[in-house]
Amino acid sequence: MAIPVSALMLCIFCIGTAELVVTGLLPQLAVDLHVSVPSAGLLVTLYAAGAVVGGPVVTALTTRVPRKALLLALMGLFAAGNVIAFVAPSYAWLAVGRVLSALSQGTFFAVSVIVALTLVAPEKAGVTIANLAFGLNLATVLGSPLGTLLGQHLGWRAVFGVIAVASVLCVVALGRTAPAVPADGGSVRAEFAVFRNAAVWQSILITTLAQAGLFAVMTYIAPLVTGVSGFPVSWVSVLLLVFGAGSALGNFAGGRLADRWLLGSLVALLTELTLSLLLLWLVLPWRVLTPPVLLLFGAFGFSIVPGLQARIMRSTTGAPTLALSVNVSAFNIGNGLGAWLGGQDIALGLPVRSVTIVGAVLSAGGLAALALVWARERRTAGKVSV
Repeated sequence: MAIPVSALMLCIFCIGTAELVVTGLLPQLAVDLHVSVPSAGLLVTLYAAGAVVGGPVVTALTTRVPRKALLLALMGLFAAGNVIAFVAPSYAWLAVGRVLSALSQGTFFAVSVIVALTLVAPEKAGVTIANLAFGLNLATVLGSPLGTLLGQHLGWRAVFGVIAVASVLCVVALGRTAPAVPADGGSVRAEFAVFRNAAVWQSILITTLAQAGLFAVMTYIAPLVTGVSGFPVSWVSVLLLVFGAGSALGNFAGGRLADRWLLGSLVALLTELTLSLLLLWLVLPWRVLTPPVLLLFGAFGFSIVPGLQARIMRSTTGAPTLALSVNVSAFNIGNGLGAWLGGQDIALGLPVRSVTIVGAVLSAGGLAALALVWARERRTAGKVSV
């Protein structure tokens, strides 16, 4: 992995950790800020909303800013948001800090892809995107658990303080290593013109459904393994590590497959994700079978990320930054949609195990949309060859 790509990956690790770590700090936040746990949980929703809305808006407004300068500014904005969270005297100020941090996410991810791909040959796009996405894997399996542990011992403010310091170090690393990439040079109108491309909307729909299928189950891993498989609570962190190991392996494998056979590999991997969710429903009552299937679920769930981003890149060669940013928003929408649908399923009184069926249905919806796209493109290619 090239040094500039490593620096970008570490930035993404910081951003991903900040997004996820609050879920493990909700009880402390509720007590210290004198709010209910559901109100504290809104900090997660506010961050997601900031990322979904802010990504496309910030991207559209910064098309003429040189890419390196934009990356530095975005990490500076992210660091400022975490400083506000660190010193926040009230719940309202903490919410402001969270939203401010979130505004940088979508654009930073999109511009990181653009900058990283200037350093490699076109046939290495999938692997390079996977290297960047590894930062999110690390945030899931390392950043969030360590942040929760730190918060339990030193308080939640310490978590935001450490993230703020790490963000400043990332700014220094980017300043030293990131290549000087010029601005896209296009107008806001030119950026929005990419949405006339049907392939962009298809990719966003597929991303949303696939990610919703993943998060409908991922959000509820703890009650699934304790309430259905019968693992003690002390095993939850171990099983999350198993899931996280699978996600890292799947991410890198998906990147290599995307470089070799983009649409075909996505169809195969989404099929495997759907099947792994159904298999998880089947084996959950058997404790010995649950860990290996969780590994498979993590692998197939995260294997599609590089390919989905690579497809956006191929569909929008003229002005890809806004499309990539909106696709990041689609990931966030999928996260929220999947978690909400899984929660609604449980709220209706259905067994928690049923969230795996919800996830499989959502994943199958993404697969159906992708299969239609693949079939149409193969027909078009056949006509052209004739």
